[in-house]
Amino acid sequence: MNYTISYERRPGYLYVQIEGIEKFEAAVDFWENLVRKCKDDNIEKILIVDKVSGKLKTIEIHRLSVIVAKLIAGLNIAFIDPKEETYSSNAFGETVVANNGGMAKLFRTEKEGIKWLLS
Repeated sequence: MNYTISYERRPGYLYVQIEGIEKFEAAVDFWENLVRKCKDDNIEKILIVDKVSGKLKTIEIHRLSVIVAKLIAGLNIAFIDPKEETYSSNAFGETVVANNGGMAKLFRTEKEGIKWLLS
């Protein structure tokens, strides 16, 4: 099953909300489609709100994060994960993305993410 994704153009960034069941393949598809959309629409700043349920295995998080780092070159991403059960996994992903040259920061609230994204 793929994610349900909503997009909203906001002043200075693209707001994206994802929902559904966490799956590695769906996550890769999400990032590939998001980056394509951003390049087509000349968008450089994205705020993603994660409302996905479930959790990837650590090895899948690593693989996904390496892929994401390559895809998001030139983009700034604020990733919002308010869920306690997945925050530390996404923090690991943030580190892997950064170590591979990507610019994505993890936050617990939209307010924190927007502040960073627009600063």
